[in-house]
Amino acid sequence: MISLKHKFSLSREGVIPVHFFRLRPPNFPTIRLAQLAGVYSRRSNLFSSIIEAQSLEQLYAIFEGATSSFWNTHYTFEKSSKSSSKTLTKAFINLLIINTIVPIKFAFHKFNRYSNPDNVLAIIRNIPMEHNSIVDKFHSLYAFGKTALDSQALIQLKHMYCSKNKCLQCAIGSAILNRNS
Repeated sequence: MISLKHKFSLSREGVIPVHFFRLRPPNFPTIRLAQLAGVYSRRSNLFSSIIEAQSLEQLYAIFEGATSSFWNTHYTFEKSSKSSSKTLTKAFINLLIINTIVPIKFAFHKFNRYSNPDNVLAIIRNIPMEHNSIVDKFHSLYAFGKTALDSQALIQLKHMYCSKNKCLQCAIGSAILNRNS
């Protein structure tokens, strides 16, 4: 039996190696690529579907579904494992929407001169607040909001003010410093 590599004269030149270091099996790159392939196979016009989606529920529908049956018993190509479904979790879909879909929709609307970003903002306002080290640190000081829009604002605040020691130029930092003096 001839391998695809030999049949099509394929080489490994330019192929970026896949790293599994410090990842749990559900987050292996092979699984994420298989999930992406599943999304592409279920949606022939993925970009159009994303741009036309008007609600969070419509975006969830785009990303729901499982990988091919091969991945039910594999985390890598070489070794089989206990059977488990490899669907995208709601938390992971939320991260995809926050970090890729919302910026893409916003940029698309801006490029095409659609002046009303309310639809895009409504989507991110319906996603619960993220939980990461930055947001959790802010929440240990004060409850700053409940939506992903709020958590994105806190992350921006951290990167633009806190990390650059610009406390006096930040309304929150200034209020904290003035309160303590």
